[in-house]
Amino acid sequence: MPLPDGGYEADRRLRRLARTAVRSVYALGLDHGLVRLAPAPRGRLAVRGVDPFPASPAGLAGKYAAALLAQGAAASAALRSVSTNASADDIVIGLDVEFVLTTPRGELVPADRFLPRSGPAGHDAAVVQGRVVHALAELRPAPSGEPRELFANLRRTMRLAAARITDPALEWRAGSSPAAGVFTGGHIHLSGVPLTFELLRVLDNYLALPLSLLEDARAIARRPSFGWLGNARRKVHGGFEYRTPASFIATPIVARGVIALAKLIAANHAMLTARPLDVLEMQLAYYQADKAKLRQALPAWRRDILRCPTYQFYEEELRPFIELLESGWSWDEAADIRSAWGIT
Repeated sequence: MPLPDGGYEADRRLRRLARTAVRSVYALGLDHGLVRLAPAPRGRLAVRGVDPFPASPAGLAGKYAAALLAQGAAASAALRSVSTNASADDIVIGLDVEFVLTTPRGELVPADRFLPRSGPAGHDAAVVQGRVVHALAELRPAPSGEPRELFANLRRTMRLAAARITDPALEWRAGSSPAAGVFTGGHIHLSGVPLTFELLRVLDNYLALPLSLLEDARAIARRPSFGWLGNARRKVHGGFEYRTPASFIATPIVARGVIALAKLIAANHAMLTARPLDVLEMQLAYYQADKAKLRQALPAWRRDILRCPTYQFYEEELRPFIELLESGWSWDEAADIRSAWGIT
């Protein structure tokens, strides 16, 4: 199929094919490969094979060689410009974190009844039972290079949302799937650090994996559609959005820890070399929400985080987060998050 004007982004079918191909290459721990796809039942795509060094069709080997050279040059340049923490001041973090409004019985109430489409406290659409509903409340605090400032901005957007949501009987629920058929995410925006497969693998292993230990059992429903490993997309601000995490605003301790952890990972990712999710059984454990299996990676994760130079700056945020991870606690997606945040 020839590319349309504007490349594959201009065609919805090609975007879907490209997304499936990229996910396949990434899941196998590769940086490149020729993916063969075929139609499957119910409109799905089946991966028939992935060849990391294809010899055909004719001319493809030369294109691969050129791409590998360019990739190597870019990686070398990034490595020279990004030391373990010298560029930390250049890294800016932003968020868009979703939650839903429900009745005390858990019935969904669309967020657009109270919140505008845009702005720091707004709403977004979701597909619920085949219909597009403006069901999601979305907090978009002003980004910052300083995690404590970003956390303060997040609190402000919550207060703004509370002022606009005028029915106090409605509950605020967050997590992975806090209402039937609805999924909520905690998307982390990063700029000042290049988007690479390697950085995504660090984010998966050092952020998504530990965060999954805190999730409600209902998290398993979100993983295939939105919570898949390596879920990211470039943004117009020049950085990218990491979309794998669920909405992590269950408590302030979790939110503060995730924001500080994102900064630490972005600043020190060259030091974070463990890849438990490269092992197939650990990948399966992630998608099956097998916490007992995933917990095996926690001691090495903690050791690596504590030895990063940036840890000393954010120990106040990270130490309670680590203690929560090690306690075995998990959030309850049926709980109203307002009490944890002191919102009345």
